[in-house]
Amino acid sequence: EKLMLIEREPIETKKTYDRIKRVLDIVLGVAMLVLFGPVIGVIVLTSVISSGRPVFICQKRIGKDCREFEMYKFRTFETKAGKDRITRLGRFLRPLRLDELPQIINIIKGDMSLVGPRPELPSFHSLGMENIPDYPLRLLVKPGLTGWAQINYKYTTTLEEYKVKTAYDLYYVKNRSLMLDFRCLLKTPFAVFLALLRSDG
Repeated sequence: EKLMLIEREPIETKKTYDRIKRVLDIVLGVAMLVLFGPVIGVIVLTSVISSGRPVFICQKRIGKDCREFEMYKFRTFETKAGKDRITRLGRFLRPLRLDELPQIINIIKGDMSLVGPRPELPSFHSLGMENIPDYPLRLLVKPGLTGWAQINYKYTTTLEEYKVKTAYDLYYVKNRSLMLDFRCLLKTPFAVFLALLRSDG
């Protein structure tokens, strides 16, 4: 059931849900900023000491209705000329997805939501638009920090895997609700933990 693509019918507009979700994004986003403030401070200080500046990077991503926006992340790669390797701090941050904490700002600003399809790089967006017929439907909602595809599927490396991941995203778009959002948030820590176990194995 999870993997079925959306039937070709109009996607239901859920204005009340969207309004409630936006309020929750702001409230929970501010709460997360306060809660993770000390962690963010430690990461910033450690990053400056261990690998210098910049601490943050901005990446162009594609959001709702094909709008391009700047997504914030902690820098996890070397900036020196001729080097394209992960930093020591990055090796710790990336498996735990702590490099994505700055996206709390994107959530508060309204670029993203706590839950939704991941915002794609323009190159992946083009790949999806050209090869997956229902791909545009995932752009009907805001991208998320976590989501149905992220907790149920792996990182993709092939077009076929990307099609499967998109099917999960489309399932979310079709069935989005506060209850489904809550399930995604609840399962995210377990998904991160399982990903860590797989990488260690």
